[in-house]
Amino acid sequence: MGGLASRLNNCLSEFCDTERLETFPTLQSIYDSLSSVSSTSTTTIWHLDSQRAQLTRISQNHTAILAQIKGIENGLKSAESQLHSTALSMKQRGKDNKAGAAAAAVVGTMLAPFTFGASLLVGGVVAKGLYDDGEALMVAYRDLRGESNAAVTSFSRSVAVSIEVIQTISMQVRAILDEVRSLSAASESNLKRLRAVKKADSLRELLRAYLELKQY
Repeated sequence: MGGLASRLNNCLSEFCDTERLETFPTLQSIYDSLSSVSSTSTTTIWHLDSQRAQLTRISQNHTAILAQIKGIENGLKSAESQLHSTALSMKQRGKDNKAGAAAAAVVGTMLAPFTFGASLLVGGVVAKGLYDDGEALMVAYRDLRGESNAAVTSFSRSVAVSIEVIQTISMQVRAILDEVRSLSAASESNLKRLRAVKKADSLRELLRAYLELKQY
């Protein structure tokens, strides 16, 4: 159980650090670069290319985190199954709840960062021996199972949404780069220039809304 807690916390820390230190700064940089798309500057093209490569790397890192979360989820289900078996056994043998209390306390500690301490409180109550029969521990088990499923699902969804946003923006940056390169490689017709600027403005508006939303 302790290993699962450490792995889950490491995944959460890595994801949050990547979003804060890499994803949002990269998106902000793309937002800034898009303002000069109409100049068809080689510097603008280079910046967008570099930023798109960075988005690809971030997406790959997030995908790896999703795979780790799946492994943790499987391990958590196994731990929950053990706690369930303990509760069933306690119902048969009476009030000896030390093993079940310890298991519930570990689950509660593990999930505390994701459930704002609620699971820690439940686990603590069990650990203090306030639950004195198997049926009470079974209730605690059901509560913790619900919290763990919700926590892992919420975390997985957050990572998946970030990947979707990154990949969508990356594809739009590629489309804009194609337009800009066609301008620099051929005659810079007004129609082509307007098309590139329109795509850039549309993406900037999307990025502005997304970056503002993430500030809250």
